[in-house]
Amino acid sequence: MKNVFILLCLFACTFLCSSCTIYLNRDFAPQTLEEKKIQATRSFQVIKDNQVQTMFFATLLNDIEKSFYPNLMYFFVEITDANHEKINLARFSFLLQDKKGQKHTPHYIKEFSKDEFDEIISPLNRWSQCYLIAFEKSSQIDEKNVRLQVLVDDEPYNLDFSFHILPFSII
Repeated sequence: MKNVFILLCLFACTFLCSSCTIYLNRDFAPQTLEEKKIQATRSFQVIKDNQVQTMFFATLLNDIEKSFYPNLMYFFVEITDANHEKINLARFSFLLQDKKGQKHTPHYIKEFSKDEFDEIISPLNRWSQCYLIAFEKSSQIDEKNVRLQVLVDDEPYNLDFSFHILPFSII
């Protein structure tokens, strides 16, 4: 009887340990790159007549990997029209606020084609139009307190990249 009890305890321990191992397997735990991308992304929705018209996501790429972007501040911007229509970028203005409150316009804006996506730069859905927006770095821009203002049809939306969420950890 004692042997049966010991076997049952060993079986239970083996089962519990294998369950934890499966949980800790990299297929189930968040990947570092994905986690950084999520934490570096801010969003807003343009709502008119109680209907979502446009969904907007901006990812500060400099927060994901600083060494890749030494000269410019890069944002991966994804814009989705609720009716899946082509985005008229002329409706949008992008301004980066510096330490003194002055606004800076982009150095350049580049639209991505479908074959240019990679692990970091990839849309959340297939209807989005994606852009790379680059701003000049300067001593006046506080890289730890980045604030991007987006004007949509002259209506301002502010994206605050100054706060950071604690990294994922398994307790």
